[in-house]
Amino acid sequence: MDDPFATDPPSSGEDSAWSMGIAHAFRSPEQTPATESDVPTMESTGFCGRYRLVEEIARGGIGIVYRAMDEPLEREVAVKVLRNRYAGNRSMVRRFLNEAQVCAYLQHPGIVPVYEMGMTLQERPFFSMKLIEGQTLADLLANRADPERERARFIGVVEQICLTLAYAHSHRIIHRDLKPGNVMVGAFGEVQIVDWGFAKTLGSGSHDLPGAAPTMTISKSGTSSIAGSVLGTPSYMSPEQARGDVLAIDERSDVFALGAVMAEVLTGQRSGRRHERDSLEESVKKSIVETQARLDRCGADAELVDLARSCLTIDRDQRPANAAVVAERIATYRANTERRVHDAQMNAAEARGRAVEERKAHRLAMAVSYLVLVAIILGAGVIWGFDSVRRQGQLREDRAVRAAVSEASVHIARGEWAEARDVLRRARTLISPDTDKALAAQFRQVQDAVGDLPANGSTPPHPESVLARLRAITALPRHHAAAPDAYAVAFREAGLDPSAMVETSARWGPAMCLLLVPALEDWAIRAQALERPDAATLNNALDALDTDHVRRGIRSADRSRLVAMAARFDAAATPPATAATLAARLVACDEAVVAVEVLTRASAQHPRHRGLHDAAAALLSGGLSPSPDGMPTSDASGSHLADAIRHATASVALSGDSFSRTQLAVLLTAAGDRAAAAAVLGKQPR
Repeated sequence: MDDPFATDPPSSGEDSAWSMGIAHAFRSPEQTPATESDVPTMESTGFCGRYRLVEEIARGGIGIVYRAMDEPLEREVAVKVLRNRYAGNRSMVRRFLNEAQVCAYLQHPGIVPVYEMGMTLQERPFFSMKLIEGQTLADLLANRADPERERARFIGVVEQICLTLAYAHSHRIIHRDLKPGNVMVGAFGEVQIVDWGFAKTLGSGSHDLPGAAPTMTISKSGTSSIAGSVLGTPSYMSPEQARGDVLAIDERSDVFALGAVMAEVLTGQRSGRRHERDSLEESVKKSIVETQARLDRCGADAELVDLARSCLTIDRDQRPANAAVVAERIATYRANTERRVHDAQMNAAEARGRAVEERKAHRLAMAVSYLVLVAIILGAGVIWGFDSVRRQGQLREDRAVRAAVSEASVHIARGEWAEARDVLRRARTLISPDTDKALAAQFRQVQDAVGDLPANGSTPPHPESVLARLRAITALPRHHAAAPDAYAVAFREAGLDPSAMVETSARWGPAMCLLLVPALEDWAIRAQALERPDAATLNNALDALDTDHVRRGIRSADRSRLVAMAARFDAAATPPATAATLAARLVACDEAVVAVEVLTRASAQHPRHRGLHDAAAALLSGGLSPSPDGMPTSDASGSHLADAIRHATASVALSGDSFSRTQLAVLLTAAGDRAAAAAVLGKQPR
C-alpha cells in the first residue's frame, strides 16, 4: 500500500500555495531571491495567507501557533507557522509538512483536523487547523494540590489518549513525542493529541538518518523536544529512542511514553532531570528506575501501578504491544472499580434497609404491646392479638421477598442467570394479596428481566454469548465444509429458528436481531455454495430480518452486477451494513480482491464499526482454522497478514471481547510475535 504521508507534492496543480511552498522550501541556498528582504514580513502585515493573526498562543520546537481569524468564513482558527530559523532547513520543512499530512489523514475525534496548507510571503510553510479551547494536560497536572485529587478523572483522560493512539497504531502510525504538553483537554472534557511533527509511518521508510545532528539543545528539565537521529522528549523518551536506534522504534515506543504520562498522573512527579555527566540513554535508564520507585510509593491501585511499570520496562519486548492493549487494561480496571463501588453501594443500601425494617419492627412491637394492653383493658384483646400476629407474619414475608430481590439483582449484575431464577422461584410462594404493593411490583420487574427456566432446567444463552459464538464460526475459512452444521447447532442451542425469525425479532428486539444478519449472510452463502437444501430458508430469514431494499438487491445480483456496484461504491454514502453485505457477496463470486477494496474503504470511512474490521480481518487472513488444542490457527502471511492484524487490533480497541482478543492473538502468532499474542490474551509467553 502506498505511503499516505509521502512528502512528494501533489501533481494536480489544484493547490497553488502547496506548489509554491514546496518549490521554495526545497530549493538550494544558492537559489534564494535577491529581493527577499524587500518582502513584507508576516508579523508586520498581521496576515498569514488569508488569515488575520490575532495573537501568539503557543511556541514549539519548530513551529509557532497563532490564534487567527478566517475572514471569509468569519471563524477563529489556529495557524501554525514554521519558525523562521528553519525556513531553509529541508529536514525541518519535511517534518513540518508531515505533521499537517498526518493530522489530515487521521480523522479521529482525538486528533485536531487540518483545514488548509500554504506558504507565507517569506517562504515559510504554514497550515490552519481547528482552534482548541482548553488547557494542556501538563498545566492541569501542575495545578493539582495533591496527586490523589481527581485521580479517576485523569485516568479517564489517559484512557482517551490510549484510544486515540490505538487508532493511529491501527494505521501503522506512531507519534514519537507523546507528553502531557502535547495533550489538550477541552472545556467540555474532549481530549486531543497535538504536535504530530515527529510522527512516522512504520514500514514506509525513515528520514531519521543515523548521525543526523539534533536541532535543539536538551533542557535539564527534560520537557523540550529533540529532532534529528534522536527524536522525542527526554522525560518521556524510550531507551531505543534515546540511543537513536531508528529500526527498533515502533508502537511500543509510544507505549513507553504512555507509561511515563500515567506515572506522572499517579505520582504527581515527572520523570527525573537529566544527569549532566551521563549520556542521554544512561540518563533515561536512571530515570526509569527512579520513576518505578516512585510508583511503588504512590499508594495508587495495584492494577494501575503494574500497568505503568509494564509500559516503562527497558526491554521493549516486555511492554504491551500497542496502545490498544493499554486502553483495554485501563477499561478493565475502570469496570472492576465500578463493579466494586456498585457492590459496596448495594451492601450499604441493604444494611440501611435492614436497619429501617428493624426500627419499624421495633416500633410495631411497641405499638402492638400497647394495643394488647388497651384491648385487655377494653375487653378486645383477642381481636387485636390476631391482627398483631398477622402483621408480624406479613412483615417477615416482606423482608424475605425484599432480600430475595436484592440477592437476585446481585446475581443478574454478575451474569448468574440460573442462580437469580432459583432465588426468585423460592421467594415466589411468599407473594400474596397482602404483600406490599411496591415490593410486589419490584419483584415482578426482576422476574420479568430474567424470565422463567425451561422445563429441563437449562439456562438459555445470553444474546451476547450467542453473537460471540456466531462471530467465531463466521471467521472459519471459506473451504470449511462443517461451518453450515456449526451454524445450525449454534442457532438451535440458542433457541433460534431461521424459519421463524419474526418470533425471534419479537423476543430479542429488532436492534439485537440485526446483529444476526452477518452470520445468516455467511451461513446462506456457504449453504448455497454446497448446494444445501436449507439455502432458500436462510435467504428468506435474511429478508425477514433485514428489510433494506438495497441489501436485498445486492443478495439477488449476479457477479457482473456486483462488480459494477463495487466500481461505483461510495464509502461515505454507503451504510456499513450495506458495505459488509456487498463484500460478502463479492467473496461468494470469487471476487475477493474487489471485496478487500470495499472493506478497506468502508472501514476507513467508518473506523468505529466493529463488523467491518472483523470482516476485513477474516477475509485478509483467509479465516481462522480450528486446531485440536482449541486455539485456532491462520496461514496468512505478508502484507495481507499485516493488514489483517491492523483490522483485528481495531476490533479489540472497539470491543475487547474474547473473540476479538483470540482473533488478534492468532494473527500475531502467525506473524511470529508470540509475546504480543500472549499479552493480548492476558497470559505469560511460554
